Amino acid sequence: MSERLFNQLTKKCFSLAIITLVCILLLEHFLFLNADAASANAYEAGVRIGDWIEYNQTWNPTPTAFAYPLLIKREILNVEGAVLTINTTQALSNGTIASETKTGNVVEGSEPCTVTFIPANLEIGDVTTLRYNPDDPSKIESVTINGETTKTYLGVERTVIYANFSYMGSENLAYWDKEKGALLEINVLGTYEIITTVRGTNMWTASGVNPLLGFQAMVLIIILMSLAFILLYGYMQSTRRKTSRRKKKSSH
Repeated sequence: MSERLFNQLTKKCFSLAIITLVCILLLEHFLFLNADAASANAYEAGVRIGDWIEYNQTWNPTPTAFAYPLLIKREILNVEGAVLTINTTQALSNGTIASETKTGNVVEGSEPCTVTFIPANLEIGDVTTLRYNPDDPSKIESVTINGETTKTYLGVERTVIYANFSYMGSENLAYWDKEKGALLEINVLGTYEIITTVRGTNMWTASGVNPLLGFQAMVLIIILMSLAFILLYGYMQSTRRKTSRRKKKSSH
């Protein structure tokens, strides 16, 4: 390999690296624009099949007339637009485990989505519905999103939306993950004070890394490894030619 050819290959590798990074950045920008447009056009679920979330729940005073949930897990089995099929498992205070699978709608606020899952990417002033019993209009509430902030859950800072509302005779303050539309915590004050807080989920990673950033890093590593290989190959070829020349001169 001549030095001229080696230099040409090196320049091409650097150009390829720059072009690839620019393409990735443009792709990322395009995907985010599409996501924003989609969220602006329709109320849809933000969760995906396989997502799950677990909660701790405390009651004060402690109920004595019935078994109450201590731990709750909700797993998404199917998603069709705003319609979710959810398996709910509860560890009750009497030591038993209860589990059921039901289908609800995040836009209509029907069970098992009521409170736990709302449409993704709601903004301040948007309205969501809580429908405990669709056959009883008195148990339907419209909830207006009051604010947006950032809070840390499970070691990750998340953008959350929140609302104060009355529901079935209780006063409530709820926080939802904005991107996922999943409940993160709620304080219910009625006959009992019931505090529900997230204790685990697979909806985001502990590092909070954007998957696109991981893809960028992977592509960049591949490019750098290829460049290093070409440079090493060029160096070995150049060294071999110099050695060959010295041998020819010594033989003369």
